Amino acid sequence: MSETLISLIGLARATVLRPQDGARRVLALPYPRALWWQALALVVILGLMMTYLSNALIPAPADPMMAFFNDAPLVTALIAFGATLAMVICIHRVGRALGGHGSFEGALRLTVWLQAVMLLFNAVQIFFLIALPPFAVLMGFVNIGLTLWLLTNFVAVLHGFKSLFPVFLMILLTGFALGLTFFMLLSMTGALMVPELYDV
Repeated sequence: MSETLISLIGLARATVLRPQDGARRVLALPYPRALWWQALALVVILGLMMTYLSNALIPAPADPMMAFFNDAPLVTALIAFGATLAMVICIHRVGRALGGHGSFEGALRLTVWLQAVMLLFNAVQIFFLIALPPFAVLMGFVNIGLTLWLLTNFVAVLHGFKSLFPVFLMILLTGFALGLTFFMLLSMTGALMVPELYDV
């Protein structure tokens, strides 16, 4: 195991235990922006692979739109990349609009790192799906809570916000608006690309 991988695993552990210190360390890493763009693509691909694996372990009810995305991995990857990029932009722009001073690259770094850390916990959830299915649901709630906790602390560090509660509310409102927008876009796209949606 390379020293870089060992240090990243140690950083992931420190991030979970002390999110703000972890965020500062990520922002201080001497890696160029191009590497973070590559890392963004990598975490999106790995995340989709885990999603496909989870769906294979627990098949979902028949859904024409989901069937389309399962059969069109490239389209799914582009949508996932776009959603993650939208998250980066929102972290940067909304935070700046509310008086923060974070940079776009900082938002990119912390978004990539958040996704990377959560991949580890998603892997644990998949293990529970295989070995202890009842605990997989509990792990899902843990993952949601941890994601919100880490993201709240990351945004606070990036933009220099002192209070976490307003940041948390900002994340919820922005996430709701972003989720609603993507839902509408996916619905329109699905209606165009999946003819079965027109059948009654």
